[in-house]
Amino acid sequence: MKAKRKSINWQADPPFASRRFPACVAVAVLACGSVGELRATAADANSHAGAARPMIHIKAGLLENDLKVETGEKVEFRPDAPGATKWSEVNIGRGVVRFGSVQVAVVPRVQDGEIIAAHTFREPGWVLAGFSWGPRSERGKSDSWQRVTHCSKSILEVVPPGGTRDAARKTKTVNPAMTAKFGQKFEIVPLAPPPQLRVGSDLPVRVYSGFVPAKDSTVTFHHPNGNVESKTTDAVGISAVRIDQSGRWTVRFQTEHEGATCQAELIFEVSADDAEGGDR
Repeated sequence: MKAKRKSINWQADPPFASRRFPACVAVAVLACGSVGELRATAADANSHAGAARPMIHIKAGLLENDLKVETGEKVEFRPDAPGATKWSEVNIGRGVVRFGSVQVAVVPRVQDGEIIAAHTFREPGWVLAGFSWGPRSERGKSDSWQRVTHCSKSILEVVPPGGTRDAARKTKTVNPAMTAKFGQKFEIVPLAPPPQLRVGSDLPVRVYSGFVPAKDSTVTFHHPNGNVESKTTDAVGISAVRIDQSGRWTVRFQTEHEGATCQAELIFEVSADDAEGGDR
């Protein structure tokens, strides 16, 4: 008999208490160019034609949902889904940024009456940052960090203020942590470092559901031009896509788990310079 689907009410429990919570959204940061030169106008930088709407909203200065940030700039993260656009409206799982093999927790704090999850990057390079969250009614339980339904990972590009593209590209060394499991309950793990992808590359990914590989499951690859390609994972949870264009890519996975609809995503960009065969 098919299990009854759980109805999630994000506003179901009392107001958020002023205390610390761990967070869990994964954002990977790439380094390859001057943010100054890439940010001619906020309007241009904020427009990502065809890109899927991310589950985590990223804000750095005047720019929103831009995957390129400068060192010394505070970057804020918050959930972004129908009925859940603030940390006070959800159960926070974990938030982490990963610099190579070093991980730092992003702990949401109350600021001016609102819960803020933010991090300031001190060095240029690639960073993997990730957040997870779930229904507000799951707060306060001993395993609340696992009671999540949304897990997001993104790859950001961190560059020095006013740094040149050539200078930033020198940080593009292979980072094994890019292809390591992050520890999210629902997760998409790239099996090749996204910063090294170019047009014509194949990107294999492994999908996890409930911390275990999700076999025979549907993964959707959202191309920069808006095309969506669906693939099925094999017996060990692996699927792959051909990178056919530069721009922002989003990989998504959705499943029913313990009566709730749960999702994972991986967001990264393939630059036009990489597509033309830049330094690696």
